[in-house]
Amino acid sequence: MKPTIEFIEETYSLRKDYRNIARIFSYGRPAGSANETYYVERFCKNPILMKMGMTEDGYSYDGKEGGNLFLKIGKDPKVLFSCHTDTVDRGSPFNAGDKKEIMLDISDMRIKKKDRAMACLGADDGTGIWLCWELIKAGVEGLYIFHRAEEVGGRGSSYIANNDVEELEKYDFAVAFDRKDNFSIITQQVGQVCASQEFVDSLSEQLGMNHRADPGGSFTDTANYTDYISECTNLSVGYFNAHSGNEQQDLDYVREFRDALIKVDWNRVIAKREPGVQYPPRQESSYSSYGGYGNSWGWSGRGVSNNTRSSYSSFGVSKKDSKTTKLSKDEFFDGYDNYEEEYLLFMMKEYPEQMSEIVSLETVKDSKDNVPTITIRQIESPIILDVNFIYDDWQKFFSV
Repeated sequence: MKPTIEFIEETYSLRKDYRNIARIFSYGRPAGSANETYYVERFCKNPILMKMGMTEDGYSYDGKEGGNLFLKIGKDPKVLFSCHTDTVDRGSPFNAGDKKEIMLDISDMRIKKKDRAMACLGADDGTGIWLCWELIKAGVEGLYIFHRAEEVGGRGSSYIANNDVEELEKYDFAVAFDRKDNFSIITQQVGQVCASQEFVDSLSEQLGMNHRADPGGSFTDTANYTDYISECTNLSVGYFNAHSGNEQQDLDYVREFRDALIKVDWNRVIAKREPGVQYPPRQESSYSSYGGYGNSWGWSGRGVSNNTRSSYSSFGVSKKDSKTTKLSKDEFFDGYDNYEEEYLLFMMKEYPEQMSEIVSLETVKDSKDNVPTITIRQIESPIILDVNFIYDDWQKFFSV
């Protein structure tokens, strides 16, 4: 089989995306652990993002240094993108640099741990980190927050909500990449309404992947911003069985989702919900609880009745039947093992100037003037800086 240029390019792109996601998953990062600190210092605080104006606030987890990280793209963006750096990995000290073995199961195109007896995969929320990096690379305007200590009570985002209301009120949308499955646009967290149906419909239309309203959310960091931001949601990023040894990440879905997110025009997304605490209409005798997170943040944690669910016009609509076209097993391994070299040779032949160009860090626009007021200090170069960033080449990945 002689490969086409399109096939070679897709195989190379697939291989790169899998490699970069797997490297994020390979580090177990319980909140405040030595491995979380190691990972954030080496990979999240990288020279490119620091040059673009990444900043860090004064939050600390149980007295340990390590604040929330911020990066603003654009002058006055209206969307806040959210992920978190910690995972729920258990059963190991997770010393600095400790890694897990990650694999891609070609039978279903899902990323998994090789040893399922170990702690979780870490797609919650390693996938969110990857998506934020991908959107930053694509130049999508927004305030990107890499939250700390989400898995132990949303402490990093609570710190932000308690210390900089004025900054939060600048945004119409707070979008977390921290939800299981492949269809959800969360409309309720910890029992309160966090997003409107108008928001769901307008965002779903642009994504074009048949996402729908899901009132069954428990908690992620955007729940702490509902008093100040109109639409505070959580979007499905394609992981399953979170917090377990059988956690998996759908690679086909998250790649398609990434491409759809990059194309969203946020000026056409509707912000309808009034900020503040809002509970859905319900029958006192028929609601059920969703996860029990509510009391930790001072809310009742009320669930959603069947009547409430029926008020969401899109709830219960089946996911689209058509699936992303997949490579066959033989095609994948042919491309994975053999075609990267051919792709690079082709690119060097057809685009010699672009391939030989070395982009200097100095060409990256310094956006210090646009650093959001929510931040406290500019990040200095990490003491343990590793030039072998999660993506092999800083310039190649982050430069326009």
